[in-house]
Amino acid sequence: MPHVVVFAFAVEDGLTPVVGAAPLSVLARQVPRLLVELLNDGGDRSARFFPFLGRVDGARTFLRLRKPLEPKALVALHEKESVDLFVDGVLREQQLEWRVLDRDGEVVVRLEVDFDPLDPLAVLPRLVYELQGQLGRTGRIAPDLGIRGAALGWYLILKDELLWREAGLPEVSEEPLRAAARCIELAGRAGAVQRLVVEFLALLLRRGLHRDAVGEVAEALGAHVEDGKLLDRLAGLAFAAGCSRSWLRPGTGPGTAAAATRSSQSCSRPTSCRRLPRGSSRRSCWRTIGPPRPARCSRLRSPMRPKTRGSTSSSRAAACCSGRPPAPPARCSARSSSGSAARPRPMRSGCSGRRPCPGSGRVCS
Repeated sequence: MPHVVVFAFAVEDGLTPVVGAAPLSVLARQVPRLLVELLNDGGDRSARFFPFLGRVDGARTFLRLRKPLEPKALVALHEKESVDLFVDGVLREQQLEWRVLDRDGEVVVRLEVDFDPLDPLAVLPRLVYELQGQLGRTGRIAPDLGIRGAALGWYLILKDELLWREAGLPEVSEEPLRAAARCIELAGRAGAVQRLVVEFLALLLRRGLHRDAVGEVAEALGAHVEDGKLLDRLAGLAFAAGCSRSWLRPGTGPGTAAAATRSSQSCSRPTSCRRLPRGSSRRSCWRTIGPPRPARCSRLRSPMRPKTRGSTSSSRAAACCSGRPPAPPARCSARSSSGSAARPRPMRSGCSGRRPCPGSGRVCS
């Protein structure tokens, strides 16, 4: 299968930043990265993204090229690998100059297409079409993110923050979760935004970074998520971040009523539930935040009420949680298992028909 390497684009000097768009240095990395994702089509079809890394003032960082490298220099970077096509480009004023090189460094495709920083993904269909023609493939030719304008700019900034941390570069942002918060604010219901934010929060927790801020962002995103699997993962991240507020309770935001129903149903799985301390008959699912009990468990005894002698509330609570009818209380027997007469036990005045009668010396049947 042919191998394709797509390099980060160069950025021409003197370009003016566009208000409401992602920085040009971010676009120079994320547009070719999205191009690679489209070529791989959700799997691995041997397309790779290659950002330029180096040291500036002793610190590792992404390098910003002012012009494309010479073809022979690009080929030399991967001369030991079986790469068939090399792709690079340069961002100019309202224009993208793009080219495809073969393994000998010869230019096989050269394009100049209009480029708008406010709509940077508009160039991807043409680029994907040209590359698929060279590779003899078919597949998606355009991403379907469902976001536009400023939301798209913050989405690309967040993708670049994720790439920055995946590359192991030192953190330089004073507000590392600002992009995630802005994405939620502008397009929190978009599936692409939700998946990206969850992936970003998971990376931060794995590396033990910004735990308190992760919990706040997870709580803000939870009001928009309706997908069950994604909501389960987000709830786990919030739990790991120490978020203890019941932000999955019905009525706290869009989609949370359905989330609460899924949370209550998840408690039927023994592998995901744990018992509360002794004296409580409730169960709580560790994968959710807040009370997970459905309405059918309203008969449960309060955890703070002391258990009285002869009480069967624990068995009834367990039956309620499992969906089975509670077992009837055991009737008093006049004889023990050994066959001898049972010893009467004192109790309060009155005979219920199921308890030893005080002072009578017999057992009510």
